[in-house]
Amino acid sequence: AQEAFNSLRTLPADSLVAIASRDWLHAARVRRSLEQCGLGALRLEVAAGQTPSALAPMLAGARAVLVTPDCREIAREALGGRTDVLLLPEPTEVPAEALGLIRRTLGVPAAEHRVHVRSAWV
Repeated sequence: AQEAFNSLRTLPADSLVAIASRDWLHAARVRRSLEQCGLGALRLEVAAGQTPSALAPMLAGARAVLVTPDCREIAREALGGRTDVLLLPEPTEVPAEALGLIRRTLGVPAAEHRVHVRSAWV
């Protein structure tokens, strides 16, 4: 996750970064998060589509494409093997050091507590 963020930070201001997803709302939320993290100088554009042919025009001028997990294969096909585009998968797991920091900050114990369920169905 940090490597992807650092890669975006090295792009020149006003570089087009497409956020590719099948779901427009998911991509819009990722865009807002990136803007709040200080990447607002980049031109962050939502690229939502269900097929490679629908996504390809939206990725045409992008210097980088941040791809959500549901859209990885579609985005690769839409790019058609272009090597001049930085393709960054959206992180799907929270890094252990971030979880540790959150736990220390909130005072939550690191061990999980198991919930015991009494049911005839389980």
